[in-house]
Amino acid sequence: MPRLGCLLCFAFIGSVAGLVAAPSTALAQSNAEMARSWGLLGSWRLDCGKPTSRENPDLKYVLHDGKLFHDRDFGDGRDSQPVIVAMRRPDASLELVVRFDGFRQTRQFIFVHGPNDSLRAVYNRDVDSGSLSIRDGKFTSSGEPAPWQFRCN
Repeated sequence: MPRLGCLLCFAFIGSVAGLVAAPSTALAQSNAEMARSWGLLGSWRLDCGKPTSRENPDLKYVLHDGKLFHDRDFGDGRDSQPVIVAMRRPDASLELVVRFDGFRQTRQFIFVHGPNDSLRAVYNRDVDSGSLSIRDGKFTSSGEPAPWQFRCN
């Protein structure tokens, strides 16, 4: 009987290990759910009191047919790009990967929350070329800090 007990122990330990190691679809969040839980959905601008323009674009994270999109309004032009990855990082930042079909680019962004319902890109990279435009919250071209964007109604 002790031998049967050991076999049952190994079977139990193996099944528990399998549950821990196997990804759970019940625990995984969709891009839309991740964006919603992180607080990304909605409209973001540098200055909500000024009109939408190239200098003050309206950047929206919205759902179209249950899928997450990055919609941009520059005042004189608009586009809509699919978000292919939305993932919370261990430091509570949000990583997005957005495919810009018109530019033949895929970009990786990392956003952090700020004061007064704001967010800021601390990282922006062209996935295909590896070229960085923002690193450590600063533009690589000038060293200036990336601006805070505020949620607009």
